[in-house]
Amino acid sequence: MSSKQIIVIYASRNNKTIEPIKSVLDVNHNTVFINYKSETFESLFQTYEPSLVMFNDDLINTDMFVECLTKTKMLMGCTSCRLILLINSLSSLENELLIDLVDDYIVSKVPSKLFQKRVDIQLNLSNKDIELQLLQQASKQRVNTKNIELIAALSRAAEFKDNETGNHVCRMSHYCRILAKKVGFNAEQQTLILEAARMHDIGKIAIPDNILFKPGKLDESEWEIMKSHVRIGAEILGDVGDSELLTIAKGIILSHHERWDGTGYPLGLKGAEIPIYGRIAAVADVFDALTTVRPYKKAWAESETLQYLIDNSGSQFDPFLVESFIACFSEIKDIKNRYIDEI
Repeated sequence: MSSKQIIVIYASRNNKTIEPIKSVLDVNHNTVFINYKSETFESLFQTYEPSLVMFNDDLINTDMFVECLTKTKMLMGCTSCRLILLINSLSSLENELLIDLVDDYIVSKVPSKLFQKRVDIQLNLSNKDIELQLLQQASKQRVNTKNIELIAALSRAAEFKDNETGNHVCRMSHYCRILAKKVGFNAEQQTLILEAARMHDIGKIAIPDNILFKPGKLDESEWEIMKSHVRIGAEILGDVGDSELLTIAKGIILSHHERWDGTGYPLGLKGAEIPIYGRIAAVADVFDALTTVRPYKKAWAESETLQYLIDNSGSQFDPFLVESFIACFSEIKDIKNRYIDEI
C-alpha cells in the first residue's frame, strides 16, 4: 500500500459514485473519504498530510465548492499537496473558472486501470513538487548564507572606518529583531531584519573622516555630504536581484532616515509609505545613537532617550512602534547591557 495519503471530499451522504471510487483507490492507496459537512472535517487536516485532495463531482457543482476549497487551502497551509477535481464527465467542466482554482482534474467514470493510472500520475507530480520545493529551500538557504557572509564582511569594513561607534551595529540590529518580534514578525522575518539591519549605515564608509568624526555641528554643505551615505550604501549593494535578505537590507539603508511626518530623507516618504523594516530600524538606530557616546555628544540617560522617542512619536517615528519598543524595553536593556562599548 502506498504511504501517500489521499483525501476525497464529497457532498451527498448517499452518493452512488463514492463506492466505485473507493474500491479502486483503497487497493493501492491510503485514502480517506469525508463529507464536507462532517464534524470531523477540520480535524482531519490536523491528522493527515495528504499528497492529493480530490473534490468529488457532487460537490463541485454546488454553492459549497468554493467555500470548501477555500477552507481546505487554509487548513493545509503552504504544502505541495495537489488539488484535483474528480468529475464524472467533461460536462462538469462547463464552468472553465473551476480549472483555474485547482491543479488538475480526473474523470472517474473510466475503466479502473485508466483511473488508477491518472491517480498515479498526480501522485508522481505531487512528489516532484515536494522535491522541487526542497531544492528551492536548499538553494535559498545557500544564497542567504552567502548574503549573510557578504553583509558581515561589509559591516566589518564599515566598523573599521567608524570604530567610534563600537558595538552600535550589533546592538541596533538586535533591537530591530526584538521590536520586530514584538509587532508580530515570524522567526524567519526576525532573522532577516537582524542580519539586514547590520548594513544600515554601510554608506558611511565613503564619508570623509573630517565630517564623520567632526566634534561639532555639521554645516549645511557637510550635512548634505553626510546624508549621501544613504545613496552610497544603496549603490554599494547594487542590484539585489531576488534576494529577500539584500532587498530588506537595501530598503533599510534607503528608509531608516525617513520620518513619519514626511520630513525625512532621501525621498520624504510619509507614514506607511515608509517600509516597515525602515521604520523599525529608525527607532532602534536613534535609541542606540542617543544612549551612547559619539564624537559630538555625551550619552543620554535611558529615561531621557525614551522620553525623546515618546515626544517624537507621530512626527519622527511610527507611534505604534514607539509604544511597542517601550513595551519590550526590558529585552532592549538586556541587549544594551550585554554589548557595552569598550572605553
